[in-house]
Amino acid sequence: VYYKTCLGDSSQLTNTPYTLMNPDATLPNVQIGDPTFSDVTYTVQNGAPYDTIVVKIVLQSTNSSEIPKVKDLRVVACS
Repeated sequence: VYYKTCLGDSSQLTNTPYTLMNPDATLPNVQIGDPTFSDVTYTVQNGAPYDTIVVKIVLQSTNSSEIPKVKDLRVVACS
């Protein structure tokens, strides 16, 4: 998961690089064909103030017939 933020003019996001986020815990290893979804939490602390955020999720699979899926994405911003 990557993110980028800005305060004010959101057009500046075009030139803002993405920042890699690390999960709060180890990602679960999901077997091919397993329909189970797992909650994964990412936390950013002491970030700069912002009013716009862009999130990019990069998903990988070893089997092109079994693609990863995201369900019920939640982004929570607290100050």
